[in-house]
Amino acid sequence: MRTLFFLLVLANLAFFAWWRFAAAPDAGGDPLPIGRQIEPEKLKIISPNDLPAAPVAQKPAPPPPAPAPPPVACLEWGSFPLADAGRVEKALEPLALGSRLTQRRSEETTSWWVFIRPQGSRQGALKKTAELRALGVRDYFIVQDDSDHRWAVSLGVFRSVEAAQARLAALR
Repeated sequence: MRTLFFLLVLANLAFFAWWRFAAAPDAGGDPLPIGRQIEPEKLKIISPNDLPAAPVAQKPAPPPPAPAPPPVACLEWGSFPLADAGRVEKALEPLALGSRLTQRRSEETTSWWVFIRPQGSRQGALKKTAELRALGVRDYFIVQDDSDHRWAVSLGVFRSVEAAQARLAALR
């Protein structure tokens, strides 16, 4: 193993020596030193007055304006229950949209919120919750975020209108 290591080191040194000293010079480099390339006797210095006049470039004619592309619009028409989808498709048939018409099905979560309108201040909301506690209602929440419903008293969020109405009836 040690012998193999020394053979590889020796081979690397031999390759480096060959590459550095014996290899042909790069053909892409300058063949002559810069001092021999300039040839100062062939240079002539002229004054700015002796310069030939530069030809005046003519401006090419502007290309004709391209016709305006037709207006493009992407329209979305509502969210419909699955039962109404056929009726909506029939309403769109006269437009002959063909493959440009797409449908997107989505599961929308609708919910119904039962709440007492905002009370204007924290003290007003606390007063309203004290009234609810006196009536035996323990399931409520005071909305405290910065929104239009700040200081409202939430009485629940329900998945169906029937459940929301049942909660409202129980509170009355």
